[in-house]
Amino acid sequence: MIDSGCMSHVTNTLEDFCEYHPFAVAGTAHLAGRQHQISILGRGTVRLQHLNEDGLEVRLTLRDVLFIPDATTRYFAPRIVLDKGGHYTAVGSTMRLWSGATTSSHHIITARTSPGENGLFWFSAKVYRPSTTISAVTSPFDLWHQRFGHAGREAVSKLPRHTRGLPAAITIPSSLPPCEGCAL
Repeated sequence: MIDSGCMSHVTNTLEDFCEYHPFAVAGTAHLAGRQHQISILGRGTVRLQHLNEDGLEVRLTLRDVLFIPDATTRYFAPRIVLDKGGHYTAVGSTMRLWSGATTSSHHIITARTSPGENGLFWFSAKVYRPSTTISAVTSPFDLWHQRFGHAGREAVSKLPRHTRGLPAAITIPSSLPPCEGCAL
């Protein structure tokens, strides 16, 4: 469920995490609709796969997702997309989230509401585990962009001059789709 009031993404399912760090001391949260505080047991990374209305398979890497076993569902916090320069549109029963500031940017999520949902928007996604082979990397730029903490084009282009063991040059593609790790 998309919850504009959430400050963090939340899951109630430990198996969703591809990386998880339990808290030494549980934190607490107050979720909407709950009269009492519930425990936050840890945080980590969750990877989702979503088929948007354009028929594009979008893979999302959500970081710092809170593990709250007593939450009634999973919560996606659009605020995180907005804080990174994205935006959303809501028209009728459809909400779209975009990774950039305009609708010409990468459309990442399509969510819908239906009568009786009280304006709650839901989107369909499944947890995925990426392969560990290097075949998921589409170019040398992607490889070094990811290995150096999602460094930008300029930083990656300078790597060969300042780092031993790299190719003499890294070609930067003229057109790059948004990186799933950078989008969120």
